[in-house]
Amino acid sequence: MDTVIHLPGYQVVGSVHSGSRTLVYRGIRNRDHHPVVIKVLRNPYPQVSELLRFHNQYLLAKNLDLPNAVQPLELVHYHNGYALVMDDLGYISLREYVQNRRLLLGDILAIALQLIDIL
Repeated sequence: MDTVIHLPGYQVVGSVHSGSRTLVYRGIRNRDHHPVVIKVLRNPYPQVSELLRFHNQYLLAKNLDLPNAVQPLELVHYHNGYALVMDDLGYISLREYVQNRRLLLGDILAIALQLIDIL
């Protein structure tokens, strides 16, 4: 993990993604041992535009009613920004998925159709 985060009420158990703007971790909510994904801004001193983008992502995801879309549980203050806490449904990234298998044309089309439905 690039950075270990300490979010009250949660235990971080591993890193999922380290992007240019965000860090994503798997964790456990302490009060009920519920598996979660925690997304935080990488920048320790985010600009207002970064905070707005992150907050808008939360609002947009909270109001989406799509099958297989991960629903946010809460948006909490974390240092100078936010932590977005979501259900951990055990999904993996598309990048990780294709690293371990060769996709056939039918697989690619099925993924493309799912993405189109979401958009």
